[in-house]
Amino acid sequence: MNITPRIRLRLSNGLAALAVTASALLLSAVAGFGCASVKSADGGAGRTYSVSVLGDVHYDAPPFERFHSSGRAVHYKCNVLMWEEDMPALLAASGRLVGSDTSFALQLGDLIDGAGDFNSHTQMLAEATAILEKTYPGLPVISVCGNHDIIGGWRRGYNSFMLPWLRRQVAPLATNAVTSTTFGFRHGPDLWVFINFNDAEATIPTLEKLLSDNPDVRYTFVAIHGPVLPMDQFRFRWFYLGEEKYSEARRKVRALLAQRDAIVLAAHVHMLEYKEWLGDGGRITEMVLNSVMRWGDEGQNIRPAVPRVNSETPDDYGAWLKKARLSDDEAKFNAMFEEYRPGLKTRYAASAGGHHILRVSDDGVTLEYYWRDSLEPTKVFTLR
Repeated sequence: MNITPRIRLRLSNGLAALAVTASALLLSAVAGFGCASVKSADGGAGRTYSVSVLGDVHYDAPPFERFHSSGRAVHYKCNVLMWEEDMPALLAASGRLVGSDTSFALQLGDLIDGAGDFNSHTQMLAEATAILEKTYPGLPVISVCGNHDIIGGWRRGYNSFMLPWLRRQVAPLATNAVTSTTFGFRHGPDLWVFINFNDAEATIPTLEKLLSDNPDVRYTFVAIHGPVLPMDQFRFRWFYLGEEKYSEARRKVRALLAQRDAIVLAAHVHMLEYKEWLGDGGRITEMVLNSVMRWGDEGQNIRPAVPRVNSETPDDYGAWLKKARLSDDEAKFNAMFEEYRPGLKTRYAASAGGHHILRVSDDGVTLEYYWRDSLEPTKVFTLR
């Protein structure tokens, strides 16, 4: 049965109501925004450029029976409502802010919300990537792999669709072809590394080679779905190499990144967080970003216009974990926070969702956070 839902697109002025199919609405809502900014095969970046950045977006669209069994309908209602009412406006705003200095757009994983079978999984990826292309016309778009992108065991489906798509997207930026979901390239004077955190230790040889082959860069950026530094909230195990069995590998990667003064862009936890950690002979600066605007089973809650701050100090790092009821295995995780606590010099954590711009130059690196469909920065972070 064909279902044509009535969808209300709430832009800044609160007007405009359209009745169209969800996928057609989403594609048309973002079409026409943004400036083409195609780069040459060597990356084409000067010493000053910007990157449009989205966190988790969890693409979903009614009739969502195409993707999910009816038993999961209520659980995912928040994502459906978010894509009906919030995401078209958010994406249109991000597209409008693309400028002549924008090198590419970056989406930090959980591009989709997951699907029930191979065909619906690849269909969902096709619709989501088409929306990104319409949001940033003429601009390369890169999406890293998140856990929801392969939920249900659909690694094969993800790789079969996304690897050819990523090759096409990266071609204007790099001379090397994308052969894996962990890859990287030089962009102007900088190194960009994209890591599939689901692949854990298997990503380390690629990371090591990219770092050793590019020792003379200005900045080293790492784009990854799960953060590199542990998170003090209920998903505390869900970070890169976060399981106890990976402790040796985790410390090795931490040292590699710290010695490069790496700037990490991550997502996954649906929060806005900034951390700077000193140790292993260097530092890691991490921004955790979020573009999920709704939460709750019914999607009744929306991220606040002004970030709701949970912490502005490293002193309470690990506080949530200490208050939580933990199993014996989880309690062992406290020691991991003790590893990081002495080196954590700056921390800001807030409930917030929106779109972002990374600005890069010889003068430094800043990250601008924009709430929902705002065209003016809500908060600016200085990373370098």
